[in-house]
Amino acid sequence: MKLIKFFKHEEIDKTKWDECIKNANNSLIYGYSWYLDIAAPAWNAIVLGDYHAVMPLPTLKKFYTVAYQPFFTQQLGIFIGTGYELQAGIIDFFEAIPKDYKYINICLNEKNDSGAKLNFQLKRRNNYLLYLHQSYEQLYKGFSDHNKRNINKSKKNNLTVSETNHEHVVEFYIENKANDTEKVSIEDYNRLNKILDEANKRGYVICKQVKDDEGNCLACVAFYIHQNRMIYQIGTSNNVGRDLRAMYFLFDRLIDEYSEQNIVLDFEGSDIEGVGRFFSGFGALLVPYHRLIANRLPWPINLLKK
Repeated sequence: MKLIKFFKHEEIDKTKWDECIKNANNSLIYGYSWYLDIAAPAWNAIVLGDYHAVMPLPTLKKFYTVAYQPFFTQQLGIFIGTGYELQAGIIDFFEAIPKDYKYINICLNEKNDSGAKLNFQLKRRNNYLLYLHQSYEQLYKGFSDHNKRNINKSKKNNLTVSETNHEHVVEFYIENKANDTEKVSIEDYNRLNKILDEANKRGYVICKQVKDDEGNCLACVAFYIHQNRMIYQIGTSNNVGRDLRAMYFLFDRLIDEYSEQNIVLDFEGSDIEGVGRFFSGFGALLVPYHRLIANRLPWPINLLKK
């Protein structure tokens, strides 16, 4: 096993880091340094050898040091460079997290080993992936009867899908959904806008909206498209859009548009039953990942963190 080291933020070679993320066999857009710099500015890292594999550690300093999962960043964990196999070495990454990290609550990615228990708690999280290489007709056959019914209802409402921009998507979400989204502040949404802006400059963003026949916006979504993966980052409909099944219409049209391509539609998952049913209803496969938790806080402070 090559040397695994902890790097403070200022010690990270971001050129080598991003090259590892780009070439990783489990590459995700969340792992790039420019993404992390916005989502979690004080992130540190665990690095194998000469950036053969890397693990970001979003970090907060309170009375103690915390590793946390930033908002709008579903999966992080260990990214493994091309040609490298970690296997049991994943345990070494976990053990390399410094002891002064008194509370750790981070998400791994779907390719990380979920069996490395150590002194950590692992909680399964649900994600849904739809492979779009087949024809739309074949993909449609995999839709649930529930989704088919709602798609058919939506097609009777004179809806259209068009391009929009990420500022509109975030603004629309804040207006129609933010009050129901716990713990996410306006500062967090501003940070998301900065991430989307940077990703858009790099050609990684697709934004869609659904309008009625009078031009009123009923639903908005923003996706990242990176390598062969299209990730649903944020989106919602308003009350009229929900009545007219605008989100069913939008995803049906999106799947049609990108069918027969080597693209995976990543719904970015949910442990909420109704949301999971919506995603899986498009024929998406359940692909779990894990949240890793370690509570090293002294008593009685440790009782405040679950």
